[in-house]
Amino acid sequence: MFQVYWSPDAKDSYAEILRSVMDNFPLDTALKMDEKVERLISLLENNQQLCPPAKNFPEVRKCVVTKQLSLVYRIVGNDIELVVFLDNRMRHPF
Repeated sequence: MFQVYWSPDAKDSYAEILRSVMDNFPLDTALKMDEKVERLISLLENNQQLCPPAKNFPEVRKCVVTKQLSLVYRIVGNDIELVVFLDNRMRHPF
């Protein structure tokens, strides 16, 4: 089992996206998104290479959580660092 930890950017970006979802959609939508993130993190604890390398940055991996949300992480030894959460509707280099 691998240790998963959140970078400050991952915490901030996830909080911002979650807040936006809560402001614009029913609470149930935010809860479902949070459940999907928790499930993905649980899967990452057992499989570091669960998601493919990002196209432009092969040193990190990108998981699509929902149509609107992706997670970027990197493998650091036997740990997994959650780097940032992305709103898929926005432009980003990943």
